[in-house]
Amino acid sequence: MHDFIATVLMNNETEKRELLTFADSPEEAIDNMVLLETVRVLCQIKRIKDSKVWDFDEELQPLREIRRMVRESAGEVSMRLSFKEE
Repeated sequence: MHDFIATVLMNNETEKRELLTFADSPEEAIDNMVLLETVRVLCQIKRIKDSKVWDFDEELQPLREIRRMVRESAGEVSMRLSFKEE
C-alpha cells in the first residue's frame, strides 16, 4: 500500500485542494477519487515514496458513469451496457 497525494478541484470551488489517499497502484488512487462524489476534477496524483507524478486535469463524471456500469459479484466482474436506437 502506498500513500498518494491527489490534487483536485472540489464541486463548486476554484481553488485546488490536496487529498491524501492510500492505494496499491496509481489506478486505485484514481478510483478512490472517482468514488468521492464531491471531487469534480482530478488534476494530478503524486506517489509520496518516490515523488512520481501523474498529470490529468480531467473531469471525473465520465469515469463515474463508466464505473456505475461495472458490477462485481463473487469475484467476477461484469459490465452492463445498453444501446439506444436512433
